[in-house]
Amino acid sequence: MLRKAITTVTVAILLAVCISPAEAQSRKQPPKADSVISLLNAEWAKLVKLGFHNYRLIKGPAAFYHNGAYLFCDSAAWDIDREIIKAYGKVRLVQDNTVLRSDSLTYLIQEDLAQFRGPLVDVFDNEGDTLRTNNLDYNTRDSLAIFRNGGAMKDKEGNVIEGTTGIYTTAQKTFTFQDNVQMFTDSIFLATQKLDYLSQEKKAYFRDKTYVWRQDGFMKALAGWYDTDNEIIHFSNDVYIKDPDYEMWADEVFYYRDIPRYEAYHNVQVLDTLHESAFVAHKAVVQPDSLGNQHMVFTVDPAVFYYGENENHEKDSLFFAADTLVLYTVRHCDIPEDDIEKRLKEREDILFDAIAEAENKAAEEREKARAE
Repeated sequence: MLRKAITTVTVAILLAVCISPAEAQSRKQPPKADSVISLLNAEWAKLVKLGFHNYRLIKGPAAFYHNGAYLFCDSAAWDIDREIIKAYGKVRLVQDNTVLRSDSLTYLIQEDLAQFRGPLVDVFDNEGDTLRTNNLDYNTRDSLAIFRNGGAMKDKEGNVIEGTTGIYTTAQKTFTFQDNVQMFTDSIFLATQKLDYLSQEKKAYFRDKTYVWRQDGFMKALAGWYDTDNEIIHFSNDVYIKDPDYEMWADEVFYYRDIPRYEAYHNVQVLDTLHESAFVAHKAVVQPDSLGNQHMVFTVDPAVFYYGENENHEKDSLFFAADTLVLYTVRHCDIPEDDIEKRLKEREDILFDAIAEAENKAAEEREKARAE
């Protein structure tokens, strides 16, 4: 009698579920938020009782549908009483053009929650981004993934973002990383505590104290964004930049990696340690010329302060302002010898003190007259 009942249930299930995933997708889908889960496809399924619970054992390839998400696996054990599905073997969950892949998962039907626990969980979106972790919960009603114990995302350009915890929203294609966040590119390393990566915009937004290292330079700020497509980094709030030849402070800075070029705005201060000079302005542009020499242009209320030593090794200072200040940095070996001699002569002329010279000459004449 029991065998007959099992056979009847099995036949009924097979009649109901032997629909290919392609056919199921082509038919009118149920509302996205649906408490009923459907078994769309399986090789066979049978009803058994283990302990005090009724199970539906399913051999695949099998396909389930719930809340607009498709679940594919090689086999599954469906606890009907507790409404829990354990899926095994080549497990894939597909929703909103996002694919989650693992060796197994536990799906809590009433909680709309897929629990991925395993050595490796992959999340792929249609923008070419891949997230990898080993502990992830995915809510099919909210299209929301939460990962713990560390996760790393790699976009199609090869940029990598890592964090201890994070959230991925499939509808908005947004990755949020928190705690010990690090971003790696071909030549830039970024560290912060919170970062949002918008996959469709190809932009990373950092919203906490952020440190950036690039080759032999260093930058930090409290907020900003990184446009990975156009290679532009924007810093705002207490921006600081350290270069081998100078230091810069500003309220806002745009860094164009391809040129490379800095554009600084508002309360700009530059300390040029090489030339013992300090510059202030409300706008500054820094970029190399065709020979690789540094070129700085200061506009909007610019001023410069020189604090070096004179020819007698005494501390000296000079301050002046103008509508525009331009600082050219040229390597000594690139300057013609006659130019150097000419500039040295000009320097001597500039430093010549006519009054002191006249006083010295008068003193000599008086001394000569006294001696005579």
